[in-house]
Amino acid sequence: MMLKLNGTYRISTDNKNVVLEEQKEVKEGDRKGEKYFSTVGYYSNFEQAIQGCIKHGLLNSEVEGLRRILDYIYMFKADVIDKMELLQSEVAE
Repeated sequence: MMLKLNGTYRISTDNKNVVLEEQKEVKEGDRKGEKYFSTVGYYSNFEQAIQGCIKHGLLNSEVEGLRRILDYIYMFKADVIDKMELLQSEVAE
């Protein structure tokens, strides 16, 4: 299963883990500009993977101040909830 969270992160699964992956771009060489996904972490469930994504995103951003950090978290969670509801409605059809 593959679930794209946003333009940067996606969640995939294997037979034992939920895998958080981040999209990156090759900076040099023949493949310069090519996009690929790199594993951020392995989790035992989706909730942990979402929390890992929020943590990784915050640590790699320039968000400062409690209000902005909370806004980032709320916005990210709202995006994930919207995606899950969309998937749920597609599955129900």
